[in-house]
Amino acid sequence: MHSHLNISPLHIRDATLADAPALNHFMLRLESEALPTIYTLEHRLTIESELAAIRRLNDSPNSLFLLAERNGEIVGAMDMQGMRHPQCRHVGYVGLTVRRDVRGQGVGSALFNALFERAESVGVTRLELEVFANNPRAIALYERMGFHVDGLRPCLVRLGAEFIDVVVMGRSV
Repeated sequence: MHSHLNISPLHIRDATLADAPALNHFMLRLESEALPTIYTLEHRLTIESELAAIRRLNDSPNSLFLLAERNGEIVGAMDMQGMRHPQCRHVGYVGLTVRRDVRGQGVGSALFNALFERAESVGVTRLELEVFANNPRAIALYERMGFHVDGLRPCLVRLGAEFIDVVVMGRSV
C-alpha cells in the first residue's frame, strides 16, 4: 500500500435530488475554468437548474445520471440522455465532466465502465457523444473506451475569430 499516493477509492453512483447543491458547486467550478473545449452555457447554473436536470434524467426510462465521488466530494459526472423518438430509444447521448485536479486519474474511465454495465438495463445499446476537435485528451479517452469517429460537424463552434470542428463519436454497448 502506497500511503504517499493518498488516493481514496472512487465511488460511482446515481445522482439524486439531494446532490443538486454539490452538483451545482461542481458545475460552477467547471464553468469558471472557461475551457475553449466545451460549450458555454446560455443560462446561469443554479440549484434549481440542477434539480431539473437530475429530475429529467431520473424520470426518463432510458437515461442515466452517474456521479463519481471521492472523500464524499463529486469529482466527475456523466449523463446519458436516451433519445426520445420511439425508433431511436436504444441510443443514449453521453456527456462527461471531470474535475480539473483529478483529470488523468481514471475518473472518466470508471464512469464509462459503470455506464457500459448499466446501459442495456435501461434499453440503450448504442452510445453517442460529441467532442470539440481541439480536445485531443478527451478524444484519446473516448477512443480508449471503444468509441469510433462517426463524423465531423465542420466549423460548428465559433470562438472569437476561430472556428472549431465538432467530432461525432459512437459505439455499441
